[in-house]
Amino acid sequence: MRRIDTTISTHGGLLGADSSGSSGALAADGGEGHLMKTRYCASPARPRKGQTRIYEQVAGSRNSFYSVPLFLEWDYREVAELVRRGTKIGKGATCAVYKTNMPCGSTVAIKVVDNSLDVSAEVQALSNYRHPSIVTFMGYARGKHKQYLVFEHLPNKDVAHALYSSVIKSIRSSWMRRARIAADLAGALAFLHSRRPRVFHRDVKSGNLLVDEFGRAKLGDFGLAVIAHASRVTVSRSEGTPGYADPNYMTSHNVDDRTDVFSLGVVLVELLTGQCPAVYARKLGDHRSAYVIRYFADVIDLSDPCSLLPYADTRCLWPALLPLEWSQLALKYYTLPRTHSRELNPTHTHKPSPPAQSSRTRAAAACLQNRNRDPRP
Repeated sequence: MRRIDTTISTHGGLLGADSSGSSGALAADGGEGHLMKTRYCASPARPRKGQTRIYEQVAGSRNSFYSVPLFLEWDYREVAELVRRGTKIGKGATCAVYKTNMPCGSTVAIKVVDNSLDVSAEVQALSNYRHPSIVTFMGYARGKHKQYLVFEHLPNKDVAHALYSSVIKSIRSSWMRRARIAADLAGALAFLHSRRPRVFHRDVKSGNLLVDEFGRAKLGDFGLAVIAHASRVTVSRSEGTPGYADPNYMTSHNVDDRTDVFSLGVVLVELLTGQCPAVYARKLGDHRSAYVIRYFADVIDLSDPCSLLPYADTRCLWPALLPLEWSQLALKYYTLPRTHSRELNPTHTHKPSPPAQSSRTRAAAACLQNRNRDPRP
């Protein structure tokens, strides 16, 4: 194993990092040098003048996956101050996300969670494995009551917002951007599943795909991620987003690559049709979420990929064979037992409706079947 050589300047910023294997070079705007220190297990070398090297053994076996993390441990007081001066841009069931500016001028996103939650899998997965289609993890801090995870800030929000928002039109109207998003997600999952140990995300959905300024999608929110040394692991609790989670995983508690591939198929159908597979319905008296699950299996023939073509989003001018290819891929992994939707919400049923204007639907389907047409985005 090559030694990981990271240098932090006492005058500010991360000068450089070199890593072997699948982890790419760690690149981040570090800000002031006193804000952070490097945590990893490596033999120290004599620093050059004006530089400091800090080596700290991470808890766990020296030979384990957790022995060589590539992340920066920040001073929690400094991070808490950044959060205080920042703006809340998101909130989940267990966390809040803030946008804030570093002293050096760069913008970051800080995820704040309680100390009672275990974020070790998320931190270790993101710090050890770097990929262009995975959100860049920049640092971690732990205070008395809160934990702080620092990420790069992506200004264009997530794919779900881009698909369903009336403001952002670039993704809604461009099939090329949708195709790029699908390729980015597939590349990220292939990377995570091919590493040793493997990483299973367990919460793949359009809401966890963030878009950068160049239109590339990056997979984020590894809060449910599982690090596995075997091809399949069993978890004590099945968690995920209704409509995207694999029904077999939800009932058996077994996690493998098919768990994420199923969700990839759901996202493909979502990108193709422009319809969300799960719709938030209402709040029950005990504050639990109720969902209306929309399954295309209720209205289409899963053995016939052409049955999805009438539902292709007419806001895009699709090339001839792309929707059919996506339908074949999606239906290969998009196995949707109808009992699953009833179990999640037995009092609500909903079927996705075809586009309102049937004449436009027929015209779009004819256009998709025309091999000689070469539409432009």
